[in-house]
Amino acid sequence: MRNTNTATVNEPGEGVARRLMAVRQQSGLNQSAFAARLGFARRTYLGWERGESDPPIWLLDALHREFGIDPHWLLHGPGDRPRQYGAGLDWDRFSRILTAVEGEARAAGLAPRPEQICELTRAIFEGAPAEEEREIERLALTFKMMKTRGHR
Repeated sequence: MRNTNTATVNEPGEGVARRLMAVRQQSGLNQSAFAARLGFARRTYLGWERGESDPPIWLLDALHREFGIDPHWLLHGPGDRPRQYGAGLDWDRFSRILTAVEGEARAAGLAPRPEQICELTRAIFEGAPAEEEREIERLALTFKMMKTRGHR
């Protein structure tokens, strides 16, 4: 996991270390109890959470087994809200964002291809729900600028 976690050493709060901390906090366990539940020493776990060292690959299995955490999310994100493996999507939220993206494109007089609409929707959906409204507003401004510059 070396390449995935190197950002945590240079930029505290990023990458695998930040997501490990988020899982632990969501579990309601302190560092000692969390490490013990995963089968690792507290000191070892602390190094991972601080981004000082990289966890072994079998941590992915332990997190999935004990907490149902999606291994892909731990390695790549997005965000710091733990994602459960196989958890269902919030389809109502996705649909709401999709409708907003399509509406903003129409309002700006643009006709993006369906795959472009889908990708824009996905980008907003994968972000923090608290930022959703601001991201849609930002997208609306981008669409307006594109229209004034002659993009279709």
